[in-house]
Amino acid sequence: MTMKNIMSRYFRVFYIILLGSIFLASCAMQRTAPSFEAFQPVDLESTVASGEYMQKVDNFLVLMDVSSSMNEKYQQGGLSSSPSPVKFDAEKELLNRMNQTIPSSLNLNAALRSFGMGPCLDWKSSKLEYGVTSYSRSGFEEALNVNKCASGGTPMGQGLDGAAGDLASTQGDIAVILFSDGLHTEGNPLVQAQELKKQYGNRVCVYTVWLGDDKTDPNFKGRDLMKQVAYISGCGAPYAAADIASSQGMADFVTDVFLKKGDRCAADEDGDGVNNCEDQCPGTPPGAHVNSIGCWVAQINFDFDKSVVKPEFFPELNNVARIMTQLHPDLRIEVQGWASAVGSQAYNLKLSQRRADAVKEYLVKQGVSPNRLDARGYGISYTFPNDTEQGRYENQRVQFKRLQ
Repeated sequence: MTMKNIMSRYFRVFYIILLGSIFLASCAMQRTAPSFEAFQPVDLESTVASGEYMQKVDNFLVLMDVSSSMNEKYQQGGLSSSPSPVKFDAEKELLNRMNQTIPSSLNLNAALRSFGMGPCLDWKSSKLEYGVTSYSRSGFEEALNVNKCASGGTPMGQGLDGAAGDLASTQGDIAVILFSDGLHTEGNPLVQAQELKKQYGNRVCVYTVWLGDDKTDPNFKGRDLMKQVAYISGCGAPYAAADIASSQGMADFVTDVFLKKGDRCAADEDGDGVNNCEDQCPGTPPGAHVNSIGCWVAQINFDFDKSVVKPEFFPELNNVARIMTQLHPDLRIEVQGWASAVGSQAYNLKLSQRRADAVKEYLVKQGVSPNRLDARGYGISYTFPNDTEQGRYENQRVQFKRLQ
């Protein structure tokens, strides 16, 4: 075969491949985008404003898989749409939901880089679509809409290499968030992940979101790869797409990536030994005994179907009376009666009221004015598990709430 014939055959093959790629890209671009169910983000802004959480990272970079395997049907669940989405659609929807959930008050730098091959990526293997720039919700949304299709192989490693270069001018801590099904990757992206970690050290944490399923990835090689990439950073975490699709799931994901416990959680403003974030009864007066959730309690057990306060609990109630008569003479409290989940709610409501009344009566006899005590039964408590003896013991209690 002559050189001319060889070259002619080469160009015919190349031409066929080129036409095929263009055809596939054209089909992808003309495909009807699915309409997803309305998403209502959890308000994380209030948790930042209250001091419960505070900003953890200064920069984040999203790596978005736009390779041809992302044209396969998305089958993990958690995303309702018409028509059914492919992985590429699911990926964009999850990123949109993340964008809506990130508190707008955070001062962040952001970037979005895609990786794939072929016409959908302007014949590049990796492309910076957005940033690195000051993050804005509208700017990130606009960058997401640039990607209209997915094509070619999966050069995840080149995407990680590109991310390393993108972040070179940043200061502070970094979150790299990788979306992919982990399939058909070229080379060994773990090497590039290790290099990224080596370059940025403890400044960088890598989080991965796996979009695959057991049908297209029966041996879960893609899922396992995504886990390994996340674990290399030593401080990130792997997620599955279905786990972050719901409002609460996405809020948990965004909290993990972007936030950390704030100073408010480290504080104990009422001095009861339970930090502010876990304290369900703030403002407990000094000297009061509290349970694990910071509520003022008297651990009083009652005999079955009885509401008589037994003598063994007198010392605890004497302490309550002392607090009210000697330490806080103007204090008003609600005496809350509770019961475990044995019997009907209607019956336990009456039983819990009798218990609250019995405790109020005891405190009045100890010198507390009845006008400062509001006895109320609340029926069955589900604060602690009712399927264990200890849990029922904790629920069958009298609890005090400070009214002023």
